[in-house]
Amino acid sequence: MALLLLVVAFGGIFCSIGANYKPAGKRHLLLLSVIFFALLLGVMTELLGYFRLISFQSLFFCWGIIDLTLICYLYFKKNQSALFINDTRRRMSYILHRLTIYEKILLSVIVLLMLLVFIQGIAYPPNNRDSLTYHMARIPSWISHHSVDAYPTHILRQVYQPPLAEYIILHVNLLSHSDYFSASVQFFFFIFCAVAISAIIKSFGLGRGCQVAGFILALTLPEGVLQASSTQNDLVVAFFVLCACYFCFRAMKEPRLSNYLVLGCCTGLAIYTKGTAYMYLAPVLLIFGIDLLVKVFKLKKPLYLFSAFLGIVVLPVLINAPQYYRNYSFSGNLLGIDKNEAKFYSVERMDPKLFLCNTLKNADLHMGLLCVPRITFAAGKVVHKVFEWTNVNLDDTTITYPTVRGVPGDPIYYSGRLVATHEDFAPNFVHFSLLLFSLTVALAALFKGKRHWPALLLAISVIAVILIFGGYLKWQTIETRLQTGIFLMGIPVVCYACTVNSLFRKAVFRFALPFCILYALLVSVFNFTRPYITHYRVVHAYTLTAPTAITLDRYKKMFSGIEILATCKQYRDIKDSILRHNYKNIGLIISYNDWEYPLFVDCYTRELNPVHINVTNYTKNIKGYNLPVDCIVSTTTNKPFIDYMGRRFYNQAFKNTVLWYYRPL
Repeated sequence: MALLLLVVAFGGIFCSIGANYKPAGKRHLLLLSVIFFALLLGVMTELLGYFRLISFQSLFFCWGIIDLTLICYLYFKKNQSALFINDTRRRMSYILHRLTIYEKILLSVIVLLMLLVFIQGIAYPPNNRDSLTYHMARIPSWISHHSVDAYPTHILRQVYQPPLAEYIILHVNLLSHSDYFSASVQFFFFIFCAVAISAIIKSFGLGRGCQVAGFILALTLPEGVLQASSTQNDLVVAFFVLCACYFCFRAMKEPRLSNYLVLGCCTGLAIYTKGTAYMYLAPVLLIFGIDLLVKVFKLKKPLYLFSAFLGIVVLPVLINAPQYYRNYSFSGNLLGIDKNEAKFYSVERMDPKLFLCNTLKNADLHMGLLCVPRITFAAGKVVHKVFEWTNVNLDDTTITYPTVRGVPGDPIYYSGRLVATHEDFAPNFVHFSLLLFSLTVALAALFKGKRHWPALLLAISVIAVILIFGGYLKWQTIETRLQTGIFLMGIPVVCYACTVNSLFRKAVFRFALPFCILYALLVSVFNFTRPYITHYRVVHAYTLTAPTAITLDRYKKMFSGIEILATCKQYRDIKDSILRHNYKNIGLIISYNDWEYPLFVDCYTRELNPVHINVTNYTKNIKGYNLPVDCIVSTTTNKPFIDYMGRRFYNQAFKNTVLWYYRPL
């Protein structure tokens, strides 16, 4: 199976680094391996795209050469490689032996949880709205164009959003000739996040128990468990942010060029994955910058400043230069967002009252547990009273996404139902409570003179990110997903608080960890869009799952929701007709948030080219994609016919309700 080329490459990179690196922890080497692998994959994709060579054959050839090179290198270094592999085995055995029975039981259940999540991601196709509109929908265009250049599209996010997570999915899917392993990208990065967190905790000087607790808390975060079987990108960006934190502290402790370069790689790859990285990294890099300036003036070593500039400024810009160039070429903006698009996401005005209200609504998103609505309703009442007291409109569109109304628990919020198992809305109540208490303990320890600077600086960074979210982003229902990184960054702070407060430590180890594991299992089993057990009923105001089931055929499972029958049939009929007529260029007239990917799920085994026509946004000026089409599919136009480029296409699906299909006679 060609997909094994990626596995061999990653293993080869890990062993090659281990065979040459000075004695270091295996987690440190693993983080370096993931960073180097992602950087290599990104560079390969950009180069192949530049020469319009993206295809199965090209990827197979490139990864084959890389694997062969790594194997030859490891053979040349066979003595060092053998020593490293044997040392890794001994270290793993030593760690397992040192675990207590209680820790072994907890970790055994975690393994079961991860197995369930992994199978879930394979059994279900990509089926969340963002994936069907742009995460996965941009991949068929890249494959058909043999390039990652920008193209005219009705869905702007397909071209301006950072692409690294989707690049990895592109390689996985092309090499496997399917989308079965698409979700495995987020899954493995979720596990790598837990590894990064345990490495940070270890670098704080905290013991094995705290490292195990941090590992478990990371892998039981409800939002993480739900996203790990999806094709979103929040866990991927969270990994690079966590690595930036880890190597930031390492660079502060050991100021040398190699640490600065790795920190720069983490920064660049995080930005290359998702725009929220700017908010997460700002306080971390600010702290690093202050520490660097202190060292430069105190030790009188200006070379530190030059080395840091190369690593922290130049390298991230180089990594993101191709995407910046693409965005600037069609929008005149490095980020690719025009003023109207920006208004949807960033606040239009801000003052202390609005900041308080916005931050409170962000916290309210996490006030809930599955089938325990009283927590949500009580928190909602508090939010309403605060807004009344401050005389601020709850749905003020200058600080709230225009289409959102109410807060969780209100009748007008998400059809009046609470959804605690949906990857876009799931609350992280226990982790929120632990983090809130831990931040309080950390700041109290600072004022008492108990200064553990790495943990305190991380706590300050987490608080700063929370303030940035409240002061910059408009509030929206999916913000619980965007805030995943905050909770992952905060877990080392929770573990530090356990060392400061003995009662808190007992509460975490004896009660919080078992509860988090059991709750994570429940969340996984009743995953709203990818359930093991389907229960489409309102239970204590909560809708547990959508009306889909793991036993349905794979294509139907892509349509998770009440549209599963009608919408799925319309998409499938049109997709099958395109297949029967062997159409290649498929004209698309759709809105900015419509599902596109279900029409192109066969793009890995046959030639399919999405051609967005009659585009009205600023991508319409991109040249080279004005092609004749074989048929037209529209979600916005239900007419008897459509004329395009001198041909008339007749409507074949008048009676459809969401999708219409035009083809020539």
